[in-house]
Amino acid sequence: MNTVPTPPAVQGSWFSRKTTWLSQGGWLLLVVTVVLPVLALAVELATGFCAELFFDPIPDIWHTLAVALVPAANLTAWLCARFTPPGGRWPAAFLTGLALGVSFYFSLLFLPIAVLGVIVFAISWWYFGFGAIGLLPLAPLFAFRGGLYLRRRLLQAYTGQPTGRLYGLRSGLCAGLLAVLALLSSSLITSAGLHLAASEDADRQAHGLRLLRSTGRRDLLLKACEPRNPVAGLHVLLLPGTKRLTTEEAMNLYYRVTGEDYREARAGMGSDWMPRRGRGEALEWDNDQGGTRIGGILKGLSLYGSRYEARADAAAGLAYAEWTLVFRNDHRSEREARARIALPPGGVVSRLTLWIDGEEREAAFGGRSQVRRAYEQVVRRRRDPVLVSTCGPDRIQVQCYPVPADGGEMKLRLGITAPLEVAEDGAAGTLPAPAIVERNFRIPRLQLDLPHPLTLPLSPRLAASCRAEDTRSRTPGAVVQTAERAPAWRPQRVAIVVDGSSAMKRDIREVAKAFNALPADLETQLWVVDDAAAVVRPVEAATGRGVAAQASAVLKPARCTGGRCNLRTLQAAWDALCRDAAPAALVWVHGPQPFPMMSADDLCRRLERAPAGKRFYAVQVVPGTCRITEALDGVRNLCTLPPADALADASQPLGRLFSEWSEGRTAWRIERRRAAAGAGGDSDVRAGDNLVRQWAAEEVGRLLVSGQPERREAARELALAWGLVTPVSSAVVLETRQQYQQAGLEPVKGASVPTVPEPSFWISLCVAAAVFAVWQTRQRRRRRAS
Repeated sequence: MNTVPTPPAVQGSWFSRKTTWLSQGGWLLLVVTVVLPVLALAVELATGFCAELFFDPIPDIWHTLAVALVPAANLTAWLCARFTPPGGRWPAAFLTGLALGVSFYFSLLFLPIAVLGVIVFAISWWYFGFGAIGLLPLAPLFAFRGGLYLRRRLLQAYTGQPTGRLYGLRSGLCAGLLAVLALLSSSLITSAGLHLAASEDADRQAHGLRLLRSTGRRDLLLKACEPRNPVAGLHVLLLPGTKRLTTEEAMNLYYRVTGEDYREARAGMGSDWMPRRGRGEALEWDNDQGGTRIGGILKGLSLYGSRYEARADAAAGLAYAEWTLVFRNDHRSEREARARIALPPGGVVSRLTLWIDGEEREAAFGGRSQVRRAYEQVVRRRRDPVLVSTCGPDRIQVQCYPVPADGGEMKLRLGITAPLEVAEDGAAGTLPAPAIVERNFRIPRLQLDLPHPLTLPLSPRLAASCRAEDTRSRTPGAVVQTAERAPAWRPQRVAIVVDGSSAMKRDIREVAKAFNALPADLETQLWVVDDAAAVVRPVEAATGRGVAAQASAVLKPARCTGGRCNLRTLQAAWDALCRDAAPAALVWVHGPQPFPMMSADDLCRRLERAPAGKRFYAVQVVPGTCRITEALDGVRNLCTLPPADALADASQPLGRLFSEWSEGRTAWRIERRRAAAGAGGDSDVRAGDNLVRQWAAEEVGRLLVSGQPERREAARELALAWGLVTPVSSAVVLETRQQYQQAGLEPVKGASVPTVPEPSFWISLCVAAAVFAVWQTRQRRRRRAS
């Protein structure tokens, strides 16, 4: 009787035997269709590696479910092929087709990265003997190829033949393709929205913005803002005939859609549904080093120390404050610390020092371009400079480099001369606190003593007339100040422009609350900035009481959406106020404005040419970049409110301003003028040099209004003579004497700058006074005894 011989056992090496066992048992198929896709999904969810370096494959919950569906469907089909349960053929075939359709889409999506993955795998395997990370980009391709083998195993298990028709596979494949189209819809909608928002037609722009805000993908908008990124041209591929977006246009659209500055948001380029995935706390690289932009928060850079103290010049009602800042860098690379600081109203920087090798060095003052060139040159050489210049009304920009790596520190000191808010009796004054409105470093607020308003006693009280000698101008002279209580300035008409950007959501209710302080009979118009390219009409003009009621209904967080340019509304509101010569005020309450849709030159011209009695109040209640405010540097008719108060609680400074416009209110009227040397009465009280510095800062502003070159040069000479940071002068601290000589600068002498006495000085003075008193007492006793 003939018998079929038993096939011989598999021979060969251990590796070949294991490979045969894996392939025959389907275990290798399980690895490539289930284990590897699950591993790739878990790594991306945990680290956001692909989202940070290339693109986000799972930007929302639907993409994540689609990716997770592939290994789940493949596992079900693999189990059916292995155990062949009754009635499992059609469901297994349907799931296999569904996984094939989805994995095919992701295979095409990852094709460019898959090539890089092969290279990484080969190099890692060659050098380290392990290259699993290079297989992760290949997971979709392996899943698709494994799905084809899984189809053959299902046929073999249920029909006994590896070929033939598998019922349910086509239905699953169609369902997978429909799922892919659904996933692509967000990209298509984003592309269509970009196309519409970039249109020159106002209606199409508005429609595109609404589309992007409701269903657009934030990760695609972010990637479109990056140079040389193919996502910027996505809508060109999907919508032929349209032009490719430039980087600047993409940044502008990103701001208008989200209300965020791309440069500040790029550190968080992860998914919206999982905020922590693919989203670093700060930027690793600094592309704005040595420039004029602040940029985003840098990793490892922080404000490590802060000390703020002040003293008063009682006779003049002025204060001199010193703010000492210490920056710390825990990153492995050197960093540049940059910040924009809002000064107290009318304040001016009159001193700058930097600690180099433990020694405090004074700054040199020079023209803006001259000082900027000196700073940039030293930054390129990696030396120790610090630069301070103005960047708007009552605003300065501070930047210092390098903050040493690996825990290094950099320490600087700002000296600020500013008017006090003098009490009605003249016996005390409040110094508003400066505030950081933009920065590229972290602030551990619970550990730092940041500036806060200081109430300083004035002893003697504010003088009705005081004077100080001007010893640094070309011609000798004196500055005379007079102070008296007089009726407060009161406008007849007021226009209030409120920014409608999303950054205002947090503070919009506080702004509305401040309207209750408006005088009931004051003619007031409320303008709310919208998306419309045309000028927005104001809310119906009414008295203060009527506008307060309207504000509570109109100013709501739900109305604050995206990023809205305020320029057109500001111009329209200012034109409405300037139709007659009556006193009027425009109050602009706003957040960041990083990308205006037009130049601010027209607004500057309107402010310069406005008749007397018009005032423009700029009140920023949310920190961030404001290009409009920067453009108003040196423009007349512009006033500011205490910055720290406005950022902390918008209703407080606005409420105080509105209440000052009530009938019968009085205020201190202080005038400063220059007089000939020796002029003035014998009763004039002697004031300190800060009186001359304050007058010089105001005189520089008056000289710049005319725009004449000779007056601009005179303003520059005056600012440099008294060591002030103004629109025509800046301050810089360099490391060596040679660097100053190369830049044509001369540092100021320590004896010529204002100071705040250290606490140790006062302690020593008190001890000396006590010793002197004891000595005098003993001397008297000895005389009596003798």
